[in-house]
Amino acid sequence: RTAAGQWGLFGHTKDRAHAAKAAPTVLELTELGETADQLREQLSMPPFALHADFVASRGPVSAHAVGEPKQAQAWLARLESQEGKPA
Repeated sequence: RTAAGQWGLFGHTKDRAHAAKAAPTVLELTELGETADQLREQLSMPPFALHADFVASRGPVSAHAVGEPKQAQAWLARLESQEGKPA
């Protein structure tokens, strides 16, 4: 949805409507990432890097930063390139 133009996933603006609309997705992604980290810890594997990178990428950015839709497209490309590769 963000790659198609819906803002809020990365929290780059202070728009409360965008944040509210994206909140369920942010929560779901955060919970999935935390679960992956817990499982990886039990298996003596390093933390899930994509989860840490997602959390770090959220929040205010400079006015010259790439917009959320383009950032989301880059994330989708990154995920696609990771498919089938061991983490």
